[in-house]
Amino acid sequence: MAGIPPLGGFASKFVLFSSAVDAGATQGLGWLAWLAVLGVVNSAISLYYYLRVIRAMYVEEGDPGRLHVPTGTTVAVVVCLAFVLVAGLWPQPSWTPPSRAPPRCWASRPPCRPEFAERSKGKEGKGSVSA
Repeated sequence: MAGIPPLGGFASKFVLFSSAVDAGATQGLGWLAWLAVLGVVNSAISLYYYLRVIRAMYVEEGDPGRLHVPTGTTVAVVVCLAFVLVAGLWPQPSWTPPSRAPPRCWASRPPCRPEFAERSKGKEGKGSVSA
């Protein structure tokens, strides 16, 4: 997440920011270069926060006492854990409905529902509103 070379976060941020600068230079969109600069600055700021967490975990001495966790937090964690375990061990209920959809629904075009296709072409179709 911090974007430290040679890790994956650095590679993804490098590709993203260099593509923004390249598109800004070749297509005359100067604001994309400024957006990339802003992204680099934000990455540097986020690195400061990440390093504070690492320092708190490994360098600073912690309180050896027991940590009190509210009941609501415990319930939320247990419910999320149960959902992740059920979805991971038994994925069929969540995967079956999308897998039954026709393959054309997975692509961006043509649209899955004919009335949307007619609306996007400017024709009056089923369920469209005429002006």
